[in-house]
Amino acid sequence: MRIREMVAGDLEGVVRLAQGLAGAPQWARSVYEGFFKDGAGLVRLALVAVVGEGGRAGFVGAGGVWPEVELESIAVGSAWQRQGVARALLAELLGRLAERRYEQINLEVRASNAAARGLYEAVGFLVVGRREGYYADPVEDAVVMMRPILGRDGAE
Repeated sequence: MRIREMVAGDLEGVVRLAQGLAGAPQWARSVYEGFFKDGAGLVRLALVAVVGEGGRAGFVGAGGVWPEVELESIAVGSAWQRQGVARALLAELLGRLAERRYEQINLEVRASNAAARGLYEAVGFLVVGRREGYYADPVEDAVVMMRPILGRDGAE
């Protein structure tokens, strides 16, 4: 497996991967195309985990305005779950954000998603709040988490 920046040629595979996962956001293709659009101070970063001859095991996308960024989506194909793909994607994302001198990353996760919450906590995210009724279909609270990327002194 190798992790690289997402390119336009990855869109079909990424959308197909997300559509095959009940827990992944079921966004329109145009939302995924947004991973490539910076502007008005907003910076986007999307990575894919590639296996074999170009198969996509997973992806992660984040966007934000310095010094903070939001983890917008992370998904791993069913065949690749529990094999360290999500952890590797997060590690690569955090490393690249540190290179860009971002200070903090934030996210929302379904309150019932114990596996994702456990992963986020294992890589240093802290629970900082809750948003009641944030998710639809089914309606559910979001747990708000954050993780420092760089300290105020610029150290990782």
